[in-house]
Amino acid sequence: MERVLRVSNSDIEGNYYVSEREILALSGLDRRPWLWEFFGSAALENLKSQPWIADVRLDLSIYPASATLTIEESVPWLVAEFQRESWLVARSGRLLQPLATIKDADIVMQAAHLPRLDGIDEQVDLRSPTRSNRRLNQALEIVKKFEIAGKLPFTVERYTLVEFGGIKVMPAEWESFPPILISRFTFEEASRAQANLLRVLTDLRYRGESSAILDLRFRNQVVVRPAIE
Repeated sequence: MERVLRVSNSDIEGNYYVSEREILALSGLDRRPWLWEFFGSAALENLKSQPWIADVRLDLSIYPASATLTIEESVPWLVAEFQRESWLVARSGRLLQPLATIKDADIVMQAAHLPRLDGIDEQVDLRSPTRSNRRLNQALEIVKKFEIAGKLPFTVERYTLVEFGGIKVMPAEWESFPPILISRFTFEEASRAQANLLRVLTDLRYRGESSAILDLRFRNQVVVRPAIE
């Protein structure tokens, strides 16, 4: 009977960043648990406490007792720099892992190509490092809304939260595109700001002119400003 009711077979699907060994340990499957231990979903909540795991689905088979875990992992979106550390951040705003602790060469390479986010320093409870701070949330809200509204004509190298709640966006192609300033937009405002940006960039190129910085924070217009230190 014990052999029948203990989960001795398990499959894990969808994981890349989190090892199978860690998933087995977090779920308790490494100790061949009783089948009924999974009915209260405590194992799933324990798995979701791992920063890299965004969601998980558990499928149980009664005979023979087996479990299949389908993992949905958090995907690194950008690198946030604060409190003298650099953290991988998911689009949800969840802090995934400090860069200094990452050993996987593939993740290190992936992180090297992600945009940076700075200007967000404030006191953080280091006992709960996966809790994002207020300024980080503020910056991510602005960036996400602007990304959802459309695609910028350049690759972003860095986002910087500036005074009065705006974001300075630094293009990777700095020789071809000026920095821009964005703010907390609605979806419609962000779409309109991006359309205005393309129009102004096209006009500047047509006239053979360049600009230090383009400020999109004003309704229905783009203001050319000197560079912000």
